[in-house]
Amino acid sequence: MQSSTTYFFFLCCFLTFWSCNTTKYLAEKESLIVQNNIEFNDPNTLSKVNKTRTALNGLITPVVNSTWNKIPTIIYYKNIERKAAGKKEIFSNRADKPALYTPEDVELSRLRMEKYLLDNGFIGSTVYVSKITENKKTKVNYFVSLKPIHTIQTLSRISDSTKVGKLLQSFDKYSVIQEGDRYSKEKIDEERARYAKTLKNSGYLNITEDYFYFTVDTQYHENIVDMGIHFKVPEEKETLTRYKIGNTYLKWENNRRIISQDSIEIKPGLYSYGSEDLMKARIIDLTVDQDKGDYISEGKQELTLSHFLSYNLFRHVNQKYSPAYGDSLDTIDRYIDLAYASDGRLGTDFELNNRSGSFFGTAITGSYTNKNTFKGAETFSASLTLGAELQVNENQSLLNSLIAELNTTLSIPRLLIPKFFKYKPSSFFIPNSFIGLKNSIQNRIDTYSAVKSTLSLGYNWRETKKSNHEITLLSLSYLNIFRRSPEFIDLESNDRRLALSLQDLFDIGMEYTYTFTNQDSKSKRDYSFFTATARTSGNTLNAVINSASSNVNKTIFGIPFSQYAKIQLDLRHYVNIKKSQLVGRLKTGLAYAYGNSEQIPYNEQFLVGGAQSIRGFQLRGLGPGDFVLDVDPDNPVRNQFFDQTGDILLEMNLEYRFPIFGYLKGATFIDAGNIWLLAEDPIKPGGRFGRDTFIEQIAINTGIGLRLDIESFIVIRLDLAALMRRPFLNEGFEWTTSRPDAFTRDWVFDNLRLQLGFGYPF
Repeated sequence: MQSSTTYFFFLCCFLTFWSCNTTKYLAEKESLIVQNNIEFNDPNTLSKVNKTRTALNGLITPVVNSTWNKIPTIIYYKNIERKAAGKKEIFSNRADKPALYTPEDVELSRLRMEKYLLDNGFIGSTVYVSKITENKKTKVNYFVSLKPIHTIQTLSRISDSTKVGKLLQSFDKYSVIQEGDRYSKEKIDEERARYAKTLKNSGYLNITEDYFYFTVDTQYHENIVDMGIHFKVPEEKETLTRYKIGNTYLKWENNRRIISQDSIEIKPGLYSYGSEDLMKARIIDLTVDQDKGDYISEGKQELTLSHFLSYNLFRHVNQKYSPAYGDSLDTIDRYIDLAYASDGRLGTDFELNNRSGSFFGTAITGSYTNKNTFKGAETFSASLTLGAELQVNENQSLLNSLIAELNTTLSIPRLLIPKFFKYKPSSFFIPNSFIGLKNSIQNRIDTYSAVKSTLSLGYNWRETKKSNHEITLLSLSYLNIFRRSPEFIDLESNDRRLALSLQDLFDIGMEYTYTFTNQDSKSKRDYSFFTATARTSGNTLNAVINSASSNVNKTIFGIPFSQYAKIQLDLRHYVNIKKSQLVGRLKTGLAYAYGNSEQIPYNEQFLVGGAQSIRGFQLRGLGPGDFVLDVDPDNPVRNQFFDQTGDILLEMNLEYRFPIFGYLKGATFIDAGNIWLLAEDPIKPGGRFGRDTFIEQIAINTGIGLRLDIESFIVIRLDLAALMRRPFLNEGFEWTTSRPDAFTRDWVFDNLRLQLGFGYPF
């Protein structure tokens, strides 16, 4: 105890000396900014003072050097570079530039703050600055004299009778500014850009947002403004020329051979040089937007290039226009150059993965991909994977599984639907039809061996940049358990739920998945992610197949088929805080077997635990409800947690991610949740979901983690989770810290879990 106190005393002395030494190498008239403070004259007049304070803080330069509890955590202040020549410190490459006070920087920060307030509706607001300097340390105070937010009382729009005026008026319903809105310079710039984009997409290619300006009148009104939108008529006549498309010429370049210079007429006005044997004319026609005589839309021209690039067949795609011609000099031809790349590829990949829990896998995959199988940009891929899964856990064999998997997929860039079906997807994104066949053989050591074949047919299409739909019209899988060990047979004989869910079975149904995200790679704004999946199985078969007895399950070729419904929701929100990030996730699901099935298939049941879920528990180590598996050290099969699955899922996660240095990042997290059964199971007492009891059966863990994150391309994750609330055998849920053995050696080994993962958990 005395030794620990001594170490703590010396550490405090060292940090205090280090803190006081930060100004040692400053020049005589230099001082270090140690605090930037913002004060408002009347914070009550500001509806979102914290948000505005944060925005203003972000405009101040230089930023105060980082500290922990007001003590520098690294040698930040590059004073080491001012030492005698030849002396180098190990931390010099990690040191930040010192936040030195200069009147110029402070004045520039003040002007930025006033501009921000003006641009966001606080018209007339001013910022004053004062400073206090002691011992070469400066505190800068920014006093904000805040005026009330101004709103738009009247808004006059472009209303002239010219072609441009009429065209803009027809798009006024898409305006981002309305009467009653708060004044915002950002919205004004967005509206100017919208006007310019509207004209560029209607043939006026030379119009820019500089031709639009706003007038703002605040002279006679208090806290309100009158605004007008105006169009500055260009002096040059050609600026107001509305261009039409003449002919479109596609020129194909292929490294494998010389392209023929003979042209193919796809349709009147669309000609292709050298596309024979590369892409069908019908696909070219579908890909190229706008026809001869259409007014040129800059957006649709960019869309044509985007469509070609989405096929992944071209190294690059370029477009250019001819000089204007015709009686009115309003017609231009367009030329599209397509650099065709190789459409076939062989590859080999080696993978090290952490599927979940304590399972670690290695696999080698050989693959072949053809991106233009039938000359219609169809992608055919085939892969063969051989792998093994190991597990590091007590009372269990090291080698868990051997896996062989063959996957084949054909993706077709269009919807293969009957003509009478009127649905037309967004023209901004190319939809896909897919056909997939997957065959896998799994040998789980000491338990069973199975072969599973799955055929899937469906569509995938993007409705907007934010939303995506995938519907599998046919999902047909067949599971055959062709080997069972005596120990596993004994386990099944005592667990009807496990026996029914893991048997020879057909699973024939359909599935729909909706995904939404407003993440923008060009912006650091907060964003959300949501996905919903719904699946039904066996309904059609149950309706058309007759059974001689209502007490006997219906079969196909003597094999039963499953009948169930399942829905799963996953909602995540990402809050960016400077260089850190706060992430919250809510995941829930419900699966219900009926009709021809007593239980849903094993692979469709819910489970929690492991490196991707509630990290204080091993995979399948929690639930259902307050059920606790009585571990038998002499029965490794029993310890595989086969039956700790459920019909209901509730999982909540909160994680704060922050940088440490370089590629090393840290995290703190809280996980909570559980799984439950819909019906009582006598061998899993306490597993049934109850409206009055499920809250008491929520498991909770907290923890810290390290991540080696190399540009998000490779992420290796190590999490240490501490169980705070968990079920105990025959005792129900309790807080682990209130147990008699809390924080003892046995408690640590029983309630701490170290999880190794690859990639972020969510």
